[in-house]
Amino acid sequence: MNSVAFDETMRAGWTHGGERWSFELPSGWGQGRAVFGGLTVAAAASLALRIATRSSARMNVRSARSARSCFAPSPGAVEGRCRLLREGNNVSFPEGRLAQEGKEALVASVVLAKRREGALLAVR
Repeated sequence: MNSVAFDETMRAGWTHGGERWSFELPSGWGQGRAVFGGLTVAAAASLALRIATRSSARMNVRSARSARSCFAPSPGAVEGRCRLLREGNNVSFPEGRLAQEGKEALVASVVLAKRREGALLAVR
């Protein structure tokens, strides 16, 4: 398996050209023909976060609360698109889509929310 600096790959891996975003899904991060789902969701979520934080100053104080995806792309080049489905004062819902060879390969929805204090105590 190739050594990949995961955080840096997700942050710096996307390149922007015109209206398109591009990313190289690393080989060695898969099983069979597909890349591990966690890596592909992280790639789509990192694009969604990048786009969402550019659209609103409020996003800088939000963090991912959940992510959901469908499909599993193969290693190699992908093109990404993102749109902000809904944004409120406390929660935002960006969606990221990855395509390979002109075909949709992954759809990921992310929920971003502000941290808030609650009355419930969590057991650690």
